[in-house]
Amino acid sequence: MHSHPLAARAIALLLLLQGGVVFSDDAGGGAGNKVAGETSSGPVFVKEPPNRVDFSNTTGAVVECLAKGNPQPDIIWVRAADGTAVGDVPGLRQVLANGNLVFTPFRAEDYRQEVHAQVYACLAKNTEGSITSRDVNVRAGNHHNDTSVGCASRERGNIESV
Repeated sequence: MHSHPLAARAIALLLLLQGGVVFSDDAGGGAGNKVAGETSSGPVFVKEPPNRVDFSNTTGAVVECLAKGNPQPDIIWVRAADGTAVGDVPGLRQVLANGNLVFTPFRAEDYRQEVHAQVYACLAKNTEGSITSRDVNVRAGNHHNDTSVGCASRERGNIESV
């Protein structure tokens, strides 16, 4: 039996989506090999964001969200309260193509409650369905040299520094 090159690529893609390893660009498909290369699946979180993200305005933060499915799900960050998609806010917040939500370091006077004290959720969706993460409570603290009451806690949650 003759194996079609597109079928071999579909098999390789399916293996990659399932976390497998492909050693060749064209995985040979011998006679009798039946692979569900056309099988679709709804999104499943590979890395769900934490419930709480506390960070300093001097460090910023990266909140990761990663999902798999077939076709590969789109990642959309939303406000948990109303499901409204959030986008980039220049100098303060970026939504990256890889699904990460990035809070860049900022000056204390650039603090914005609607960005830095917000409850977000990660939405992963494809043609087979959608899933929403747990609520992600984001809180940025302004850290500066004076000792006024306005300075927030220096605790840090499960985040990576930018």
